[in-house]
Amino acid sequence: MISWIASSQRSLASLALTSKQFLSPARIYLYSRPLIDASSFTWHKATKLADTLTLSNLSGLVASLEGIVLCMFKLSKLSAPSRSLPYHVRGCTKVFSWYLAILSACPSLVEIDIYWQELATLDRIEKAFDPSTSTLRTVNFVDTDGFLPREQRLNTAHVNDTLSRSPFGEVEVIKLINIDYIANTRISHPVQVLHLENTRGWRQSLLDFGLDDLSRFHTLQIDSETKSFDGLPDLVYPLGVQLRHFISKPCTPSEDCTPTIKTYGDLYKLTVFFSNARNLTSVTVTHSKADFMSILDVLASSSPLLASLNFHGSHWLQKGDRWFKRLGLSFEARFGPACIAADLEDLLKRMHRLEFADLGVLPTTDPEAYELVVVGLRERGIKVMWRCCRKDDTCMDCGAVHS
Repeated sequence: MISWIASSQRSLASLALTSKQFLSPARIYLYSRPLIDASSFTWHKATKLADTLTLSNLSGLVASLEGIVLCMFKLSKLSAPSRSLPYHVRGCTKVFSWYLAILSACPSLVEIDIYWQELATLDRIEKAFDPSTSTLRTVNFVDTDGFLPREQRLNTAHVNDTLSRSPFGEVEVIKLINIDYIANTRISHPVQVLHLENTRGWRQSLLDFGLDDLSRFHTLQIDSETKSFDGLPDLVYPLGVQLRHFISKPCTPSEDCTPTIKTYGDLYKLTVFFSNARNLTSVTVTHSKADFMSILDVLASSSPLLASLNFHGSHWLQKGDRWFKRLGLSFEARFGPACIAADLEDLLKRMHRLEFADLGVLPTTDPEAYELVVVGLRERGIKVMWRCCRKDDTCMDCGAVHS
């Protein structure tokens, strides 16, 4: 996704250079989120951006600085300019001085990435954020890939310390990326959305992690290999009554990536914490493998307000699929019973508020196998999508060859 956005930005920048008609809308779009691709970031780009934002009114266009921490990590590995930076802060590195300069220059930030280790550093960040106090809504706490010594890692204690400061009082969304979960640490800020991403390297349990104030909470999103979230049900179950939107998007590189049981094994636990989610209105579980019939059964019984199901790219399994796999069964024998058309139709009929259903990849190679179910749903005014497995080729959805 990042590479696609970066490519689109480069294309728009090229158009702006060739035609004045594109210049004004291009500026608005490009400066709204100027830090997309950290992999190609350099000190030359960093200083040019800082000069532009600190010396012009274009800084008012910047809404998101998502990616700035990854850019900092990239700059820290490069040779810094030998010249003194005009915004250098005494006692700070050139990288962190650049970070503070960018924050201070942008008065209307809605989204920002955070990384700090010492309270004195947080004090400087708090001061730099002051112009954006009224607009800031999303904070992404970003750490490296987990190879730093434990004492240098960003953890959930840092999250609480940050959100207690005045510029973060109106924050609605927090995203934790590569964050170390500290035992008995709970988030006290009344967030609306909790977004967890990529904890594969930590092997930490979520058993002692949670939200204390659920007065505004409504959405949980998990973008990671869910197998690494050992305490996932223990985190989610207490959120059940308040949870309105659940999103699970495992870290798959592309649409054509083959899911693996290792990556998606913990999705069987979804039935545990959906059992008390009576206010749930949407469920998104993409590019995954799971016993979706059991999940639908629980949702049909427990979530009467459910309006949207999105299983895009996901593959349907039976309970005990690993045992069936060892038996060496044919594709039809192993996967077919995972989604009996009549049973699927009965389950979806019980969802009286349903408006949209992407059923993902259903266990058949016949593109007509579930059409009667789909027709019935469309007659109810429900928008429905589904895919069948490919035939006579290695299936990119389940890894089997269907001959």
